[in-house]
Amino acid sequence: MKQKIEISFEGINLPNLDVGSLTDPFVVLWSVNKGRKIKLGATEMIADNLNPKWVKTIVVDYLFEQ
Repeated sequence: MKQKIEISFEGINLPNLDVGSLTDPFVVLWSVNKGRKIKLGATEMIADNLNPKWVKTIVVDYLFEQ
């Protein structure tokens, strides 16, 4: 049984990896199938934020085990 689900993301206390400003985080969601990476989606970049809450969600197919 397969169903579409919507995933939202939030970061808490992310490490600051930028020099001279705060990190500009974003999320990229990948799936690996038979050794092949498939990009499922990405969020927007949020400038200078170590506790981001992204607006954009990613919709994916979810396969329920039976």
